[in-house]
This record gives sequence, structure tokens and C-alpha cells, in this order.
Amino acid sequence: MNSKFKNKVALLLLLAFLIGCSEFSHIYPEGDFKILVMSDIHIKNSKSRDERLAKMVDNINKEKFPGIEFVVTTGDNATSFYDNYYPDSLVKSYNRLGRFVEIMSKLNIPKYFTVGNHEYKIESARDSDAPYDKEEIEKLTKMWTDVTGFPPYYSFVHKGWKFIVLNSMSGRYMDRFFDDDQMKWLDQELRDKLPTLLFFHHPLTTDSFRIWCGLSGLMAVNKEPEFYRTLNVHKDQIKGIFVGHGHRWVHDKIFGTIDVYETASFGDDESSPFYIVGFDNKTQTISVAQSPVELVNAKVN
Repeated sequence: MNSKFKNKVALLLLLAFLIGCSEFSHIYPEGDFKILVMSDIHIKNSKSRDERLAKMVDNINKEKFPGIEFVVTTGDNATSFYDNYYPDSLVKSYNRLGRFVEIMSKLNIPKYFTVGNHEYKIESARDSDAPYDKEEIEKLTKMWTDVTGFPPYYSFVHKGWKFIVLNSMSGRYMDRFFDDDQMKWLDQELRDKLPTLLFFHHPLTTDSFRIWCGLSGLMAVNKEPEFYRTLNVHKDQIKGIFVGHGHRWVHDKIFGTIDVYETASFGDDESSPFYIVGFDNKTQTISVAQSPVELVNAKVN
């Protein structure tokens, strides 16, 4: 292979990479109902992030996004659980996850939270990518439920659709993402044959390399064979999967059937990206739009 041909191949791969990492739609979705998805909000000791999230809550309450019936987050709602953690002291550190819950409590519509790896980062000094033991996972899981009111994984049904929220940190003490009990629960949840959406934090291996864009924490097939088997068995029932962690927008498929959406970071991007999902009950399909605030305001005003 000569150098000129190699350069052409490299350029084509680069273009494919850039296109894959920037794919999105600005078309406001139609449908029988709609939801709004946010990811990686990363509340920390930052007034500007608090204000941006509060503004989003206010915009939703003012119905600036028509037809939104509830909000789902896909993890890393806070940068760490606490700013600093003093387990043996009466000194109380700033509870970042608690601050996130406080801001989101102002929403006039239902909201559902997903746990991410940063919710298991008990304080800012803790490395969220370092190994976890089972005791630490269990401790932080309980703290998550105590502060947010949500279990680590759960499901609910809305207008004939099932929504399943998973915890991709539960198996980290085994160098996996999901524990065995959660996988058994997921299999049971998918047996009702309702059209279903899945939400969890870590990205999964899909049909194209585009989902890998500069990413760490990818859910490899060899680490979660039972999870991928379950997805394949129920691929006609699962209409979409939403993940976070990568801080960028990528749309791909798995098994050529299930749409997978990796959502950009609301907290780390000053444009505060979010996603509106429309549901068509007749065709049992969804449509997704990445919707900057200025675009949606232009549509509804």
C-alpha cells in the first residue's frame, strides 16, 4: 500500500469519525407524548451549573418544551457525592448530590434519576475509575437511595411503554458493570413484551466504532455476556437505549435493530445540551432531537 493511498484511507476514517461524533437532529420530535433526557449534569461547587440547571427546570415548568411528560437523567448527576467526606466527624461537607436533588425537586412533572460512576465517588479526591470493593458499592448504593429516594435500579410503565433504569456500577467490584441479581431482574422485566426503553450510565459496544469516540469505561461484550445475550433476545422489544459517560452525542445501533443514544454532558457544555424523545404508539417507534434552548424557544415562541 503506497503512502498516498494510506493518506486517503486515514482521511476517510477521520471524516467518518467526525461525522459519527457529531450526528444529531434539530427537528422537534412528533409523537403521542414526549420526554426530556439529560446526562452528566455534574453538579459541584459551581454557582453557574446550579443556575443553568435551575433555568432548565424553570423552562420545563413554563412548558417551553411542548408535550414533555417527564424527565430522565442518565447518571453523573453530581461530580462527587460530597465535596469532602468526614465519616467520623460532626462536620458536614457540601452534599453535591443533595443539591442536585434540591434543584430538581422544583420540577412540576415527574423526574427519574439514573446512578452514574460519579455518584460512587464519595468525595472529590476519590478516583471514580479506580477499583471498588463490594462494601463500598453497597454503602454508596444505600446513600444514593437515602438522598434521591430512588432504588439503584427500577422500572415504570407510562402510556403502554416500559422504562427500565439500570445501575451500571453494581458489578464494579467484580470488574463488571451489572451484578447477577440485576441481570435476573432485567430478564424478568422484559418478559411482558411491552415496547421498552433502557437507561443506564456506561456506554456499550455497538455495531459501529462511532460510539467509542475517545471513550473510557466502554462496556465490553466479554465482561457482560449475559447482558448482551438479554439485549439480543429482546431486541425487537427494546426500542432505544440511552447512556451517558462519554460527554458527547453519538447515535448508533446494536444488533442492527436497537437504537443507542450516547448523550452529551449538560454540566460540562455551556450550551446545556438535552434531548427530547417523541413516542409513536401506533408504530412503537421513537424519534430523538438534540435541542439547544435557543432552537426550542424559537419554535414555541
